[in-house]
Amino acid sequence: MKKGQIEMIGLVIIVFLIIVIGLIAFKLGSREDSGRDLDVYYSVKIDNLVNAIYRADLGPVSFETLAISCCDGNSIDCLKVGDFVNATLNSMVDENVGFELKFSGGAECLPVVGDCSEGVGSSSVFIPGGYEIRAILCRK
Repeated sequence: MKKGQIEMIGLVIIVFLIIVIGLIAFKLGSREDSGRDLDVYYSVKIDNLVNAIYRADLGPVSFETLAISCCDGNSIDCLKVGDFVNATLNSMVDENVGFELKFSGGAECLPVVGDCSEGVGSSSVFIPGGYEIRAILCRK
């Protein structure tokens, strides 16, 4: 082989190695971003979920009205609220995630639904009377 051919083969090998190293670095770098992208996706999803629950109508009455009535001591409305929240969360959360929905305010009148200690949190939705709805979505 001539000297020029050997140099050309060496150059091709170096370029090939640079491309392989670049692809590996790109693959490793994109792995970190996918976790952040998934958190953004879950954040949007849990915000939409809380807003959907808050704005829902349960027959002739809104969720907000039932929640306030429950907090004022109406146990039948508390059952309706609990059943609705459980059914909604179980039907809307389809990925391999857990959830927790908290109602808070002047008194802890509505039960906590789900069991996530930490994860991606939703924005708070405030109900008249000083009550707040907030949800957490966590990966299983």
